[in-house]
Amino acid sequence: MLRLLLILCPLLINFSIAQDKIEIKGLRVYSYEGEIYPPIIVRYDTLWNGEPNTANDYIVIEFDVKYKKVPDLGIRFYHCDRNWRKTENVFVQSFFHSQTLFLNYITAEKGIREYNFHFKNIFPDNDNIVQFPYSGNYIFEIYDKRADSIVYATGRFIVVDQLTNINAKLNKVLLGEEANFRNYVNEIDIEVEIPDSLNWHYITTVDIYENWKIHYPYRIDFNERKNYTFVSGFPANSRIFKIWNILPGNEYRQIDLRNEKIYPNGQPVVPISGIDKIRKFWQGGQDMNGGCMIVDEGMYSEYLEVMFRLEIDPEAGKKLKGDIYIVGCFNNWKPTIDDMLKYDALRNYYFVKKWLKRGIYDYQYVIGYFDKAKNDVVVLDWIELEGNDWKTGNLYQIVVYYRDPNFGGFDRIIGFKKIEG
Repeated sequence: MLRLLLILCPLLINFSIAQDKIEIKGLRVYSYEGEIYPPIIVRYDTLWNGEPNTANDYIVIEFDVKYKKVPDLGIRFYHCDRNWRKTENVFVQSFFHSQTLFLNYITAEKGIREYNFHFKNIFPDNDNIVQFPYSGNYIFEIYDKRADSIVYATGRFIVVDQLTNINAKLNKVLLGEEANFRNYVNEIDIEVEIPDSLNWHYITTVDIYENWKIHYPYRIDFNERKNYTFVSGFPANSRIFKIWNILPGNEYRQIDLRNEKIYPNGQPVVPISGIDKIRKFWQGGQDMNGGCMIVDEGMYSEYLEVMFRLEIDPEAGKKLKGDIYIVGCFNNWKPTIDDMLKYDALRNYYFVKKWLKRGIYDYQYVIGYFDKAKNDVVVLDWIELEGNDWKTGNLYQIVVYYRDPNFGGFDRIIGFKKIEG
């Protein structure tokens, strides 16, 4: 009988974990400088007067948990290469400073139904439990400490060591002679000044992140020759990178859920602005460059079920090369199968429902295909439904990679520059 109990106990434990429905909601990671800024840590940079700039030395991770009791969660961090793959190098991955096991939660206000606990903390943390000794791309995982193979959510951020000076310039260019809306592009010229402490040979790649699109960088790579990129290839004290096919797109759409009188708690939301239309040939209003501002305290920091609707002429809808998805800071500007719009033939519009915490959000619609094998939405078209205009204001964030030869070689980020245009 004792042997039978020993065999059954692990099965009972695993079954219990499987039955626990911990739900992570509203996960956000952003700069300590402000919630509308992307999660990029920049170390060793200075202010205009030469003093150290510490406002962007941290990122903030914030999320809500829907669970009946205090969840037993941890957060672990991984250094990645330039392609966001975990760095397989024990000297780079910080074993002792790569995770936090004790998360301090705030209990939700009485009357809040859609979550029970709120977590918010800066990293690196004040206790030096979590550190990022090497610059580069990083991912984090929120996992179950009772069974660490269970990962509930993941996120990305960037750590920069500002070791180079970068000069960058944006120009507006018309590709070809035809004034087609797809031919209006931004051209970016980048000069990286290389200090004596670094070897020019290992500086071959620059990524440009538009606004919050941390999953979709524009890449300029010396080893990947493309029709619209250029990299200088001669030894020098600086290196030139150039790209001239960046579509500026349109200003993002916005939805504001902060007014509890317009959108009461517990009620589904149909935006008072009406049904969204295609914006291929008209310019939107001012946006937050893809960011959002959330109400995270008080009885009105609740989640609401929002129905987004998009009206498309039936004939135009038949010509779309793919499905329609919604993207925004609520899904980290990376659509999944759950973000695909469905067609309502009776009312002649496409729709999707999303649970959003009270706040103001930038969003837009894209066209893409769901690849079942990759479990990913691919071949995204960002402008077919939204338009493309030179007047659009975007924030372009440039990161410079360095293939550090130490420890067998790994990717660092040794330069950062923001430009607007």
